[in-house]
Amino acid sequence: MRSGLVRDVLLAALQTLPVIMPKDNYTSLPSAIAKKSGYPTKRVNELIKLLIGEVRERLVAGEDVALRGFGTFTVKTAKPKMGRNPKKPETQIQIPARQVVKFRPGQELRECIATSKTVD
Repeated sequence: MRSGLVRDVLLAALQTLPVIMPKDNYTSLPSAIAKKSGYPTKRVNELIKLLIGEVRERLVAGEDVALRGFGTFTVKTAKPKMGRNPKKPETQIQIPARQVVKFRPGQELRECIATSKTVD
C-alpha cells in the first residue's frame, strides 16, 4: 500500500474527528473518511483495520505508539487498590495491579478541540 494513501486517509480521518458524534458507530467512520479522501470505503476500512491491528500489536509488545498530529498511546501499570463489590457495598475487595492503555492527545489535536475547528 502506498504511503501517500496512508497519509491521505489519516489526514481525512483527522478532519473527520470533530464531526463524529460521541455515540457514532464504527461503520460511519470509514464512510466519512472515504467521502473526504476519495478512496473507496472498502479500501479505507481495510486500512483502518490494519492501523488498529498494528497499534494493538505494538501496545501488546510494550511499545508506545505515537501518531503525529493525533496523540500517543502508552501502556502503564495501574497500581493495586481497594474496591467495593456493588452488590455488597460493605465488602471490600483487592483489585490487583494491571496493564492499562493511556492516551495523550497531541498538540494539534488539543488545539483543534480547544478551538472547535477542523484540522487543515
